[in-house]
Amino acid sequence: MSSAEFASSTALLVDVGGVLLLPNAALLTPVVARHGGVDTEEEFLRAHYAAHNAAFPARGELRDYYELLPRFAGVPAERLPAAVEDYRAVSRTRNMWHAPDPASRAALAEFTGEGVRVAIVSQADGRIAQMLREAAMCQEGEAWV
Repeated sequence: MSSAEFASSTALLVDVGGVLLLPNAALLTPVVARHGGVDTEEEFLRAHYAAHNAAFPARGELRDYYELLPRFAGVPAERLPAAVEDYRAVSRTRNMWHAPDPASRAALAEFTGEGVRVAIVSQADGRIAQMLREAAMCQEGEAWV
């Protein structure tokens, strides 16, 4: 099978949360920083992924991500309750998973440029198409929801 034949018979399924759209570190980093936690977006994202991994393990009990994030972000123990509440409060204002991932955008462009069909999947609440539009992610191709 040639690479063109392979590309035309192949489809890539891509999840949105954590792949195409990431937590908005620009909005969330200051929340933990004001409680003594990390103060760079890179450190925030590192703490986010560690907390997410601990909250949703492949095996074992689920844990509260909002309780874990400030801990992984280095918030001192005496400031944890306030940090947890502030992090929950800001996360209630909107879905914080709306920052487009530039690396994913580039990878999708490469795949679609090779003729690979891409399907976007999500278990979210029905607003993903609008969120992807707002993030200017996945705006190319023959089909769009």
